[in-house]
Amino acid sequence: MGRGAAEEPDLARPLRLTSSIIEVRVADVREDFDDRAGPTTTFLVEDVVAHMGEDASETLELTFFGGPLPNGKYMRDSESPRLFVDGRYLLALKSEPWFFSPVLESFAYRIEADDTGEDRLVAEDGRLILTVHPDGFDTSSFKVLDRPNGDNFYRHELFPVPDEARHLLERGVRKSAVVDYLVSFAEDHPLAGTTHPERTDRQWNLFDASPPGPEDEVLECPAEPPPEDDAPVCSVDGGAL
Repeated sequence: MGRGAAEEPDLARPLRLTSSIIEVRVADVREDFDDRAGPTTTFLVEDVVAHMGEDASETLELTFFGGPLPNGKYMRDSESPRLFVDGRYLLALKSEPWFFSPVLESFAYRIEADDTGEDRLVAEDGRLILTVHPDGFDTSSFKVLDRPNGDNFYRHELFPVPDEARHLLERGVRKSAVVDYLVSFAEDHPLAGTTHPERTDRQWNLFDASPPGPEDEVLECPAEPPPEDDAPVCSVDGGAL
């Protein structure tokens, strides 16, 4: 069944929340804690190329909520993208105020060169981007990457594509083709703006005291790194605060 004339393509929705789409290489990382801002992890990114939106300097700092707490536990927002040192990424920076992540959660793709030197895109869950169209991105049924888990869950070092999966990269759409498509698509569905707002200033450990609704998820902070690749957000109920 076709889309109605007034119905917005799914891909237009994230662009409405985006100030710019950039390509970066993560050069370094640092973890901090502030009594007001809470735990943060800041990535220094270099070789910045602005494909869409505001021109960017060659280096940027991207600060995410999450990191080690003074009590030795670890907290992070489970929906924020994960970046790794020496990794290259195609990222959409948010156009609206943010506290947890400056990067749009649904638009953070790792760039991996295949054996021919052509850049391909890998989604957060390790699946290849196969196509891009008005309704978004299609991904592969298989994974070329597994995120760290267990004892390696909190690592910042890049983990490579396994040798046995490298031949699969060529099945993915070329990064340059994705960028060209987005630029063309944005002619009719433009990005929201060109300003990168600063992180919202708020007290990190003040939460709404009202009980969670049926759709709210109360998450806990694990005492040990979880065996799976999704870390929950620490909450008051989790006892980590």
